[in-house]
Amino acid sequence: PSDSQRILINFVGIIMGATTVATESTPSIPAYTASPPKTKGTNSIDTIFRHLSDEQIEIAARSSYRYLVSSTNGNASEEDRDKHAKAMIFRYLQAEQKVHPNSPSEQWEAAALDKMKKTLAFRVEKNVDDIRLCFD
Repeated sequence: PSDSQRILINFVGIIMGATTVATESTPSIPAYTASPPKTKGTNSIDTIFRHLSDEQIEIAARSSYRYLVSSTNGNASEEDRDKHAKAMIFRYLQAEQKVHPNSPSEQWEAAALDKMKKTLAFRVEKNVDDIRLCFD
C-alpha cells in the first residue's frame, strides 16, 4: 500500500480499536499495537490510569475489539483489561503531544484525560460496544 493508504488504514484501525493494523508503516506513523511502548510517556500513562474509575478502565479496555470479545465471553483477565485501557490512554497522549509539541506533559495529561473521559461517556451513551458486537 502507498503511504496515504497506510495512514488511512492506521487511522481506521485506531478508531475501531484494532489490536494490529497495517503490516507496514511509515517512519512517522507507527502501526498500532495493543501494548503502549515502555518509553518516556509511560509515567503519563500511569498518571492518567490512576485518575480513572474501574468502570472507566473497563470501558476504555473495550475500545479494543479483541478485549471486547474476550470480556463478553468471560475470558478476559485484569491484566488484559489494564493493558488495553493503557493502550487507549497512550493513543490520546500521543495525539495531544503531536498537537501541542512544546507544551509541558502536565498539559498533555490534562487534555488527554478530559477528552478520554468524554469519549468514554459517549461510548456508554451511544452503546458503542453493542453496535460493534451486533454482527458477530
